[in-house]
Amino acid sequence: MRIFIYKTIFIIFCLVIFYKLTIDNTINNLETKLNSIKSKENIEKFTNKIRKELTNGLNKERILSEEDARLINKILKKITSEINQSN
Repeated sequence: MRIFIYKTIFIIFCLVIFYKLTIDNTINNLETKLNSIKSKENIEKFTNKIRKELTNGLNKERILSEEDARLINKILKKITSEINQSN
């Protein structure tokens, strides 16, 4: 009986160490990455980048390629027909 208890304690100890070294470390890394993404500086950086890309798109003569424009047009026609059918 004593050997069983020692083995059980050893296995539990090994599982706790395994958890701390692998899963807990991964969770902590994910939390720090999420916190850095949610920081005010990064949000401002993302919004500035979006603004820059939008102004670049407006300065271009053509934003979409002909194929993309046709595809979006087909999708919009299908959506409007489905909306009209539901009324």
